[in-house]
Amino acid sequence: MNIKGHSMNKCNFQVFFLTILLMCASPVWGKTLVIEGKLDGRVNVKKTVSFAAEQTLSKFTYQFSVPATYDNSGNVQRLDNFRVSANPEPTEAKETTDQYGNRSRKLIWHNLTSDAQVSISYTTDITSTISSRNSTAHFPLTAVPKSEQIFLKKSKLVQSDSRQIIELANELTAGASTEHQAVNAILNHVADAIKYKYNPERYDALFGLTTGTGNCQNFSHLAVALLRASGIPARVSIGQALKDRWKIPLDNRGSSLVQGIGEGLHAWIEVWYPDFGWLPCDPQQTRLFTSTRHIKYGHGLDASDVLEYWSGAPVVPRMSESLEAKYSTDTVNLRLREALAQPTSYQLVGPFTAVAVLQQEPQKIEHKPAVIPPVKPTLLAAQPKPSIPPAQPKPKAPPEQPKPKVLPLEPKPSIPAVEPKPPAPTVLPTPKVSDVLPKKLIPPVQPKPKALTPEPKQIAPPLEPKPKAPSPEPKPLERPLTVKPKPLPAKPIHVPAAPKPGTSVEIGNMDFPNLVATSQVVGNVGQRSFDRETAEYATSKYLYTQAFTLDTPVVVKDVALAMRKFGGDGTVYIDVVRDKEGKPSLDGVRSSPVYLDKITRKPGYYWVNFELEKNTRLEPGKYWVVLRHSGEAIMNWFYTPGKRVNGPDDSRSTAQGWQWEDVLSGEFVYRVRGVVAK
Repeated sequence: MNIKGHSMNKCNFQVFFLTILLMCASPVWGKTLVIEGKLDGRVNVKKTVSFAAEQTLSKFTYQFSVPATYDNSGNVQRLDNFRVSANPEPTEAKETTDQYGNRSRKLIWHNLTSDAQVSISYTTDITSTISSRNSTAHFPLTAVPKSEQIFLKKSKLVQSDSRQIIELANELTAGASTEHQAVNAILNHVADAIKYKYNPERYDALFGLTTGTGNCQNFSHLAVALLRASGIPARVSIGQALKDRWKIPLDNRGSSLVQGIGEGLHAWIEVWYPDFGWLPCDPQQTRLFTSTRHIKYGHGLDASDVLEYWSGAPVVPRMSESLEAKYSTDTVNLRLREALAQPTSYQLVGPFTAVAVLQQEPQKIEHKPAVIPPVKPTLLAAQPKPSIPPAQPKPKAPPEQPKPKVLPLEPKPSIPAVEPKPPAPTVLPTPKVSDVLPKKLIPPVQPKPKALTPEPKQIAPPLEPKPKAPSPEPKPLERPLTVKPKPLPAKPIHVPAAPKPGTSVEIGNMDFPNLVATSQVVGNVGQRSFDRETAEYATSKYLYTQAFTLDTPVVVKDVALAMRKFGGDGTVYIDVVRDKEGKPSLDGVRSSPVYLDKITRKPGYYWVNFELEKNTRLEPGKYWVVLRHSGEAIMNWFYTPGKRVNGPDDSRSTAQGWQWEDVLSGEFVYRVRGVVAK
């Protein structure tokens, strides 16, 4: 069949908890996958940082972190062969250790007349072992060692003494009798309440709470603020995130959840347990462990305590960097045990059996629990300071008080983005995938009975191999005690109810940065940014697809994807197909091809439009956009971390051409435009 001149064929601690948020208009409920195993990796890292000095600098300083070493309750990181070289040689070089034990190197040049380049290399071993453990930590905590009490303090970015923070913390932990229940309730809420945003105006806890958006710093600062307001010591960890994906098995037929966080500076948290000490959590991804894609630099009260910065006089030189990370060992040994229910969004969680046992421990801290006092209209700025509850039964919640108006916060001054040097992707061989489309096309606009195109001959899709017999069901694990916070209603994402025919509509996951700023400069100081480029090499050996849903019939004008051209030749095009049992079907339409020589090669990401045949009508339902290509096209498709618009399994990939066996943790950026049909 031909359309517009182009051919169209039929086309416990031993377990992790993976929670999947189902996006809908009603209360959301997830699915928790219980798996056990171990993550173990040895990675060689080489980082090159270049500074362009456009004029002589009387003084130039560059400070960076030395990766940490730790061994806490099965979470281990070791450092080998740490080396630093610089050209030209710095005038001074020294290493310092701060109050939290974080190590850093500082290089200083005087009268720098040329560009400077610093090379940092090291090898790190990272292990996350998941083993059975029981906790007897009561909530509220009855004692905190003096050495850990500093991590109950507020900070500029962690406003744990804020009325809004304390009020929410009290609400979330009202039914908790163990520390583990309180931690779960808080982290469940943060995972659901914040949608990822690039280049947020501010990075503090209150910005994440009041706007419901932010990057990894906002996730971490809000989680830590709520924990400290509940009397639970918590701290922010900073480190290097690596782009390599890792998979968690979903069944015995080869389906997996693919996890990835992008490459760059990253923030997560650590929570203190009296039974186990400090346990890491990534509020965007994991609970009570982090993966071998997290290289920790250090920790502090907030992210500002672990900084990589550079300063110059009279000007700050431009910075660019490249990172090469190669795993000599990368073991992901995980096994699915069972499925449970948990209301959170795409979280790998490691809970354990928690029994509320009130224990008398040394260095007890006696004080009153955090209580919201009555609010007077003239005292909107007054905020009670949180403190650790005493060793006594949890008091009844105080009577509900009128909520004060939120005071406006000082906006962070906008910082111009520094254009990053585009990465050079590796060209992978293009596989031969059968292009299959349906016998049946989606019907054109009514009432014209005439079909858009002649009926094609039916081509049978490839036969799906018979699945192997499932392995015997393992013995279910004991369900941990959990606190179920109120589920959040999903953000409305579809066409408004009963729109008038002819109304223009535009739906999708449409918010993305043209350029991802890898650094920022304020005054005479430059810092690395926590935003990371997240994209799939979409014309590789894998095929990628993204779902969307319509609530009313729409005549589609075009579909656009946020992409970036790196080179090659050939074409890219899409299929828009119906959903079949949660995966793309073979029933749909194909767009006109877009030739790569017509796409401008430039930095950053931008919309690439794919036109469908005129008057292509889509009835209400769920559809998938499948990206395909011909020739040697080299293009990336941008995605955002987490699920901002669609359901948890609505971004997929396949190496089989049709099976769509892998669920992706991110969500592709796309846009569907058209008008409401009659």
